[in-house]
Amino acid sequence: MKKKIQQIVIILASLVMGVAIGISIMTFLISYLGEDFSFGEYMLYLCGFLLLFYAVYFVHIIAHEAGHLIFGLLTGYKFCSFRIGSAIIVKEDGKYKLKNYSLAGTGGQCLMAPPEMREGKVPYVLYNFGGVIINLIIGAVCLVLFLALPEATFLSVALIMSVFIGFFTAATNGIPMQTGLVSNDGYNALSLGKDEDALRSFYCQLKVNEYVTKGVRLRDVPEELFVVRDGASLANPLNNTMLVFTCNRLIDEHRFAEARFEIEKLLGNENVLGVHKNMLVCDLVFCKLLVGEAESAANMLDKGQKRFMAAMAKNPSILRTWYSYALLFEKDEAKAKKYKADFEKNAAVYPYKGDIESERELMLAAEEKAAEKEIL
Repeated sequence: MKKKIQQIVIILASLVMGVAIGISIMTFLISYLGEDFSFGEYMLYLCGFLLLFYAVYFVHIIAHEAGHLIFGLLTGYKFCSFRIGSAIIVKEDGKYKLKNYSLAGTGGQCLMAPPEMREGKVPYVLYNFGGVIINLIIGAVCLVLFLALPEATFLSVALIMSVFIGFFTAATNGIPMQTGLVSNDGYNALSLGKDEDALRSFYCQLKVNEYVTKGVRLRDVPEELFVVRDGASLANPLNNTMLVFTCNRLIDEHRFAEARFEIEKLLGNENVLGVHKNMLVCDLVFCKLLVGEAESAANMLDKGQKRFMAAMAKNPSILRTWYSYALLFEKDEAKAKKYKADFEKNAAVYPYKGDIESERELMLAAEEKAAEKEIL
């Protein structure tokens, strides 16, 4: 019920933004072209304003992630990665490099290494709300400039777009909610203030990411970062995220039967984020293939899961699973060879070296399993 209300709020906010921008566009067209402008002129300007809308929205995405970066640096965090769309800048061996990485449900992401915890505390408010603050500042400045203009101009349309997009982006990220596959900044910040376990999970999640960005495999990351206290609330997505990381670590250690058990247990928790749930299903399919449950694995690949995997088609874990599925269930070596070629192509631009090393070993394990079945 709560999620439906959140969806309705987002839809209504989108409608308000669309109507306001539409009115400003029509006001400009009538003022600039007169009331008798042709249909062709109308369509030409409409296409131009549509492109302008996406350009302004793109600027606000960059500004939002830059806000996380700025306020993170101000509170003791260190740069790890900065992503817009599928383009990601990572700090690798002391150098900044452009790679390719996408995550369903997100337009961008700025990840940073946190300062050390002191007495169980780590700064989190400004880091989480940094993007919202910058969106609000840009929106407010554009509103002042818009009101200062004496008449409707092309610039005034751009400014009013920026106002509504900035406030819309700030609201949908700042008002606590879980939308689709992820939880937003406001939700995370609110839960961190109420739950000490969630705060530790937030810290551990960023520390694990710091290691991964440096090329360290999950199996080699300090084990204490994966510990979630008994009794910690599993209603909090941040605590669940650390349990997801634990499952990923078990797979990297080739403890497939244990990983299968933990994943199935975690999938029974409705508070696991959508993007994590879909990736867990993908990993469960792989684990079942490796422990000899190919039929059961195939039954997990319903339309929704296949749609998600298609959206994340370049992800190494997705390609590893499809490769193993082709070998162990479909027994189609030609298809498996294609998945492996796609994997190597994407591995060249993937930002996390340790993950690629791990995935190659997992594909080798699938090959060994296939060879073992042929011998039997």
